[in-house]
Amino acid sequence: MYIAEITERLLEVNRLLLKYIKDTELTFEENLVFSGFYHDYKDINSIINSAEKELNDSPAILMEQAKALSAAASDFLATYESHEDIFGSYNPQPVCDRHIKPLEKEYDSIAYAASQLWKRYSQMSVRMDYLNPEDDDYKTIEKESEEVKARYEAEKAKSDETYRFYTAEREKTAKLYFFEMIYLEMLVVRMKRIADSIIKDIEELKSEGKI
Repeated sequence: MYIAEITERLLEVNRLLLKYIKDTELTFEENLVFSGFYHDYKDINSIINSAEKELNDSPAILMEQAKALSAAASDFLATYESHEDIFGSYNPQPVCDRHIKPLEKEYDSIAYAASQLWKRYSQMSVRMDYLNPEDDDYKTIEKESEEVKARYEAEKAKSDETYRFYTAEREKTAKLYFFEMIYLEMLVVRMKRIADSIIKDIEELKSEGKI
């Protein structure tokens, strides 16, 4: 089923290629489809290994999957070659910046607010060290410091959550930021060759009566 999965995702790539030709712009998530496909399937040996297993289990299904992948690859290459000038100027960096910079700004703002609360709490703790616990001033500062600490802990939890999300999005952005369409074209060429080779091999095995 691995080859079928690749074909399904390649069909989505093909759909977005046509949209890009028409609109010359895609959303951040749509652009991720291109880089995601490349990074997930650039290990071409995984296709070969999957095909070898499928050949033993069900050559008929493998033949259908190989034909579907070959057709999807042909559609991709036809689209790419007829609009190579457009895809040659493909630049995902602006959309990456528009996506990640607001998240970075949001995290910095929340982290700064948390640090300021911690600073205030620390100052209060130091001041309390020099006061008599029985003094009214001590009790007043103690109550206020507990409130500040609670606010800090809430803000710190929010900061940590924001940082985790920001980091995850930054990792996605890193894979897309320097991505070029030529990488995808080279990968799909190799996929088509493998799919066509699978088709040829199965046809030969059939003609020899081995399957």
